[in-house]
Amino acid sequence: MPSSDLAPLRIYCVCGQKMKVSEDMYGRPGKCVACRQKIRIPRPDELPENTGVIHLKDYPQFLRKVKKSASRDHAHINEEIEVAPLPDLEHNGKARKAMGPLDILEPLRTIHSLLTKIERRMAALKTGKDENGSEDAAKRDPKFAELLARRSKVRAAQQDLEEELRQRLMETAIELSATQEKIAELNLGVRVGEITFDEYRAQVDRIRRRRDNHERRQTNLRGWLTVDDAYGAGGYVDMPIDHVPRNTSRIAFSNEIDDSVTLFDAHVDGLRHALARRANAERKLNEVKKMKPGVLSERGSMEELRAEARADLERSRALVQYSRERLEQLADDCSNDVQAAEAQLDHMRGRLQAGQIKREVFTVAEDSLTRAKIDLTKARALVVRALNANNAEEVPRARGTFVARLARGRPGLRAPMDAWVAWAGAALVLLSLFIPIANGATPLQLMRIGASQAASTHWFATFPILIAVIAAAASLIPGISARGLAYCAVWLMGSLLAAAFVHEARYSSTPAAAALHIGGPMLLRPGILVYSIGLLGVAAAACMALLTTRDGRRVLPIAAIASLAGLGAVATDMGGIRVPNPEMRVQTKLLVDSIPAVHEATVSIVNTGGRELVLARNSTAANAYQFSVERRIGKNSGIDVNPPVSIIVGQTPVPSGGVPLPRIPVTQGQAATFVYHLPQGDYRVTLQGVRNADRQENSFSLESLPAAETIPNPPASETAQMATPAAAQQSPGVLTEALSASVSLRGVVVAGNRPAQFSISVTLPDGAMKEQSYAIGDEVFTGWRITEFNPEEQTVTIARGSRIVILRRGEPQLLDPRGL
Repeated sequence: MPSSDLAPLRIYCVCGQKMKVSEDMYGRPGKCVACRQKIRIPRPDELPENTGVIHLKDYPQFLRKVKKSASRDHAHINEEIEVAPLPDLEHNGKARKAMGPLDILEPLRTIHSLLTKIERRMAALKTGKDENGSEDAAKRDPKFAELLARRSKVRAAQQDLEEELRQRLMETAIELSATQEKIAELNLGVRVGEITFDEYRAQVDRIRRRRDNHERRQTNLRGWLTVDDAYGAGGYVDMPIDHVPRNTSRIAFSNEIDDSVTLFDAHVDGLRHALARRANAERKLNEVKKMKPGVLSERGSMEELRAEARADLERSRALVQYSRERLEQLADDCSNDVQAAEAQLDHMRGRLQAGQIKREVFTVAEDSLTRAKIDLTKARALVVRALNANNAEEVPRARGTFVARLARGRPGLRAPMDAWVAWAGAALVLLSLFIPIANGATPLQLMRIGASQAASTHWFATFPILIAVIAAAASLIPGISARGLAYCAVWLMGSLLAAAFVHEARYSSTPAAAALHIGGPMLLRPGILVYSIGLLGVAAAACMALLTTRDGRRVLPIAAIASLAGLGAVATDMGGIRVPNPEMRVQTKLLVDSIPAVHEATVSIVNTGGRELVLARNSTAANAYQFSVERRIGKNSGIDVNPPVSIIVGQTPVPSGGVPLPRIPVTQGQAATFVYHLPQGDYRVTLQGVRNADRQENSFSLESLPAAETIPNPPASETAQMATPAAAQQSPGVLTEALSASVSLRGVVVAGNRPAQFSISVTLPDGAMKEQSYAIGDEVFTGWRITEFNPEEQTVTIARGSRIVILRRGEPQLLDPRGL
């Protein structure tokens, strides 16, 4: 027994835990109260004189290896933890106890789940066999023996995993100690002026990130070593009982800080998420407690649900505690950096006084160090505000230019994830320029097709390039809120303007616009699909950026609603407002001074819609209409009349040039007026939309001359001459030639049992010529109908009342439209 005059001994475990040794513990085996590492407390004669503190990493001979048959008893070691109190209401100012694991280790979770399942099976067997109050019957059951063997295998795997955890804990503790020493060396170097403050910040940020990752690893390793049930390991998982845990030596550490995130952002956001997780865990536990005990659910009994909810709450509390510890360390780092900046400023001031540096160099360094001190002071103040927060809403958000300046001091800074997503979307938008979007043509090819006819076709290539450039530039904005808003703007602009451009191309008759609307559904074309996926990538970047901000939950729904509303407005032409709406009006009058008699027909087409309409025959535009004036020569047939004598659009005359109809645009509120000189007869005016079902038709008749101006009938002698077609041809009068139509039989088609078809050419009184097929009973000209066909002589007989005309091939005949 050692004497009472021995100096007090403190032992530091490899995990960093400090323990106090009493006099009766010397030479006895023990365990670390945190990581459960087996140790042997040295005897007094094994230590140098006046030794009060030993570190087990310097005395590996005092570490005991785990034996599978070793007992789980351990020596009674009093715990002594030296920590600063945290502003956490959970501890109520008391000494902080050891934290549980922050993350879930799947091999450990599997092992404890298997142990729980095996124990339940063994308990069920004992209950079923113990009818006489003895357990021997249950133990003799082969199933019970099999369960014992499986439990031994699982416990052996558990011991191997614990040994691996202790080994990794020792390595982590050593690396953490070396990292802290490196930070201390850098701090000393900047204070004495061996390195500049910028070099110090560039190196110390990287090492502090490594230190914090080691701290998280150490916290997890300690927590995993203290887990003793499935709920503390992350929750019970049902798996086959014959499952043998493998790869237990592979320990994966998650949620570590990478180089793309600053410690400032990582720990402030980590505390916010930890507080939110703790609130959810508390709410879940309260709801489970309100349920009736003994009730079974899909996930087990209420007792199991409560145990799982309590374990989840403990993990969330451990995460809050860890986040606050890291923020406390970050506040200390800011204070140390401020002191280092002041020390280097004093050092440079001394060099200035000694004449070693110039005033200009000192002024630049003084400005830089002063700005760094201000930024670090602001950062520390924000960290203190975060430490005083009791819920996620009270945690402040890192805003301001000082945050960006602190981040720039870190070398190797990589772009945030939302920037990578935005760049990928911009690349897809550029890629769409080389993928076909219409009839096998790419946007670049469409631009070249229509470059000679329309200057606007350059937007086929210019617009995707602008969207890609703006999206890539938006990712360089340092503020996350401003960056997210810029992504939303690019998303809205790219979707709405592209949809408007494609939609407006429907109203263009250029070859590029016509080719764009040839093919299947627009969204299923390869080029359009790639472009849409690229815009969705920009939208995903906006979601990633704004979901982490306070206003993101309001901005994103508004942007989505605005996008859908804008696309709907473009697709429906503003709900039918931006469409042409033609109205057709016809007026006729007789020109009394003309011989022969001619009527003047005025056709007006008024555009009362909200978009320009185009009157053209060979246009593919959606707002194009085919306009025609025909003279009826049958029930459903007609022939186009001569071109109009004048065309007026609004108040401006349009030269027709003798062509049937030029391309005439009619803007909103304008009227296009066409004036025709027509002989008597039945006429039809048709206005048909080229790409829609809009059709308007107006029929009118021009009657014969009034009675006062009718030329008297010829004498009886002349009537006899007109009785035969040959006499009518040999001596036609002036009026007969003016009003009659010339018809000629061109050919006869007889096939099978179908009725004969006759190809007849008709030259109307106004000079218009028409050639088409007729059958028996069809009207050829104003009451003259086909009545008979002689297949032997290949002649066709047409009649009007009592008058007949026989048509032979190549012999034109005159048909008089006047009375019988």
